[in-house]
Amino acid sequence: MGDSWSFMYNYLASDGYFNPYIPGLAELCEVHADPLLKKARKTFDPEKRIEIYKELMKFSYEYATHMWHVEDPAQIVHRSWIDGYYFNPAIPGFNLPGIPFYNLSKGE
Repeated sequence: MGDSWSFMYNYLASDGYFNPYIPGLAELCEVHADPLLKKARKTFDPEKRIEIYKELMKFSYEYATHMWHVEDPAQIVHRSWIDGYYFNPAIPGFNLPGIPFYNLSKGE
């Protein structure tokens, strides 16, 4: 299992990527989440980091900072002769907008 640092930081740090878009969230996270994130960053024991991440998730739940949910993994299936496709987790799939179809071509 990978570490949750990047995920937690982007969503819960006061200067995280998503916080400027939610009014008041940066100030709330500065008080409650930033100290825990700094503590997690300095902790090398994986078990202790998990406990810190649990505290962060509890904070997020109690203050309803985000709506967390489980997302099923998507499967992208295409013919072997399709050229130009590359995996990008920010693009949801072939059936949704966002796929750069101009990059795709029929190979040999």
